[in-house]
Amino acid sequence: MRLSFDTYWPLLLLLVIPYLWRVQTKTLADLSPKHLQLAGVVRSVIIALITVSLMQPVLYRSGAWESIVYLLDVSESVSPPAIQSAMQWIQQTNNLGHPDHSRFVPFAANSTVFETLEQLKVVEVATESSRGSIDQSATDIEGAIDTAIRSFAPHHLKRLVLISDGNENSGHMLNMLSRLKSENIHLYTVPIQARTNRDVWVENIMAPADVTAEELFPVEVHVYSQDETAAEVQIHYGDKTLGSRKVQLIRGLNRIAFDASIKDDAGPVTLEAEVKAQGDPFADNNKFRSSLVVKGRPKILYVEGHPQSAKYLQTALTNEGLNVNTVAPGMIPTSVEQLDAYDALLLSDVPRSSLTEEQMRSLATYVRDLGGGFILAGGENNHGEGGYAKTAIEEVLPVTFEAKKEKPDSVAMIMVLDKSGSMGGQKIEMTKEAAKAPLALLKDTDSFGVVAFDYNFYWPVKFQTASNRSAITQAISTIIAGGETNIYPALREAYIQLAGASTQVKHVILLSDGRSLPDDFDGLTKKMAESKITVSTVAVGNGADRELLANIANWGHGRT
Repeated sequence: MRLSFDTYWPLLLLLVIPYLWRVQTKTLADLSPKHLQLAGVVRSVIIALITVSLMQPVLYRSGAWESIVYLLDVSESVSPPAIQSAMQWIQQTNNLGHPDHSRFVPFAANSTVFETLEQLKVVEVATESSRGSIDQSATDIEGAIDTAIRSFAPHHLKRLVLISDGNENSGHMLNMLSRLKSENIHLYTVPIQARTNRDVWVENIMAPADVTAEELFPVEVHVYSQDETAAEVQIHYGDKTLGSRKVQLIRGLNRIAFDASIKDDAGPVTLEAEVKAQGDPFADNNKFRSSLVVKGRPKILYVEGHPQSAKYLQTALTNEGLNVNTVAPGMIPTSVEQLDAYDALLLSDVPRSSLTEEQMRSLATYVRDLGGGFILAGGENNHGEGGYAKTAIEEVLPVTFEAKKEKPDSVAMIMVLDKSGSMGGQKIEMTKEAAKAPLALLKDTDSFGVVAFDYNFYWPVKFQTASNRSAITQAISTIIAGGETNIYPALREAYIQLAGASTQVKHVILLSDGRSLPDDFDGLTKKMAESKITVSTVAVGNGADRELLANIANWGHGRT
């Protein structure tokens, strides 16, 4: 129960009360002091009541009032009989529940809000965009949910009922989940029968949020088919075809992977995926568009301790499409703003004595706070114990320069590896190699496992001793990118496995390039720390949620 007021300016009337009491002390009326005091109290109460009434108080009984919004998919992929059946179900459900407030939202490519079910029953639909009607040529669940959220009555329990075949080909429903959770809206889904007429459509495009010009990046096209059929899937950028594949579609969801590149430094661009299949009755849902940003070539600041050797690596990096600026150690900027002009800094065999404290602090800030890339290549000038020990540079490295006095007797390690669609191409290959690397350092008696995840997770390498290295590396090599990014279940699985381990060291390394669905990462990683499990994180690519990964490493007493 909660009391609220629509306006607060009448509170100024309360200033009259002290004035009345002051005037009362000078009255000439022949009344006893008790009568005067009683009269003052009555006048004060009357003014207070008038003030409260002018403020328009409203008493809300939270938990007693309910607002329900029904979202009904009327797109072309849903048959008219299924839509009519859904309307009958809505009427029965609404009559049975008697909510205090209800709204009805038919949707496809667009949506509209009706106050009554009778209005919903006579909604106008069209196969293309037209004023006053629902455009059936696409299904935008994200946009429909946004409309529904703005239709709820305030200060009510909010219930959202989504009735759809789930064949979304515009927008991304998952983008709305965090908003629904933050606004305490309960979502209920009711599946509706899609047309059973061999329809094929593009459901989604998975691609990085930003790429660099000429960079080979992964694209995954999700195609849904109601029957097994041959098809051709293409990726377009403007009038250019970035990729084309002839595939045999299975019934249900098909994931078709491409490697694409865009030569132009074009800024925001739109990718279009298209599927062509024989006998497909609806062509309007055969295309799907998604945006990304194309940036210029990556800029690398290359600092070489041996100037005469710089030309070899500089040439190799330039041939790979990188913009390389080679400087001597003394030319490293001391300003973080100047360092931020580069995508990465490569420090090759530069002795500690060649750098000032200010340069090292700026470099550490560039890596830690701005997410700049940093590679420290060892050599005779900086390798081994000593090196950059106890400096700002050591703080941002995943290793230390201090030699370990003792090696742990036993180690248990689990790699939690992101295999979502955005990890395709070079990213997944590099990540798989990183997952194999610890095997060279582990003893045969140590324990090792790999949890791979997209929206769900699985164990490509079950938790086992590290002795069978050949089979383990082969299993890691079979991991294929595809799907959404959902870190929490995989990280929790690693925790469950390691919590019962009796080894001296228990460590988890999380590698991810994306932004995960929200969850209680703080609570989970703190539980892991209490169980003596450390968690380190590696951000892969520019699209990673660096803040979340840094927090996970901090809570888990690891490194990032």
